[in-house]
Amino acid sequence: MKPFILLLKIQLLGLFGINKTLHADPAKARRTLALAALAVAAIVLFAAAYSSGLVQIGLAEAVPLVAVLVGAIAGAVAAFLKTNGVLFGFKDYDLVMSLPVPTSSVVLSRIASLYAMSLLFGVLVMVPAFAVYASAAGVSAVGVACMALSIVLAPLLPLAAAVVLAVLIAAVSSRFKHANVAVIVLTLAATLAAVFGSFALSGQSDDLAALSALGAQLTGQLAAIFPPAAWATAGIVQGDLVQFAAFAAVNIAAAAA
Repeated sequence: MKPFILLLKIQLLGLFGINKTLHADPAKARRTLALAALAVAAIVLFAAAYSSGLVQIGLAEAVPLVAVLVGAIAGAVAAFLKTNGVLFGFKDYDLVMSLPVPTSSVVLSRIASLYAMSLLFGVLVMVPAFAVYASAAGVSAVGVACMALSIVLAPLLPLAAAVVLAVLIAAVSSRFKHANVAVIVLTLAATLAAVFGSFALSGQSDDLAALSALGAQLTGQLAAIFPPAAWATAGIVQGDLVQFAAFAAVNIAAAAA
């Protein structure tokens, strides 16, 4: 356990640029921290404003669904883009693998760092959205517990899918002469496919501008994109612990696999 914790600490310091910032010149460190704070504030404000907009047009119950969906998938996409250099193709491979620690600790520490990145995105998006929903609709104690657990659990399934996709891309690209270029191209292609696929799904509605008329139709479309988000929403909104347990089980099973 100790080797895993030490390796995870190193990964987190490197992944978020904390170590580099701490050892940079003071002026550069202040600029970096200021930019990071602005980015965090922008994400939080946008999530809160978007959620407030949904509440104002009568779609308050869609807020938890959107929060879980966006928080989970956005974090997984960010982690997926970092897999090349964290899971594959890292420059200190020989040094790391020569350390007197189990290979499993090396692998798990790097996957855990990607989960931490996904969790950070989830917190920034889901917490303000949940706060807006709770203030507008009211939430039971069970709902609050489901909110807290969904923040921790939501990134697991998309992250597992992202890691599997990264493994496939690395396996395919390793057969090319210029492996790094192949990884970049395949990663970009997969990201663009996901983005345009989401546009295609959202475009199935007859009139996206008339959000006030969508109601249950919008909720159904979002649930169809990522059913576990609907299960989490059932726990938050209705206190349905059976569906929330299914949400938790799917995410934990994916992470374990």
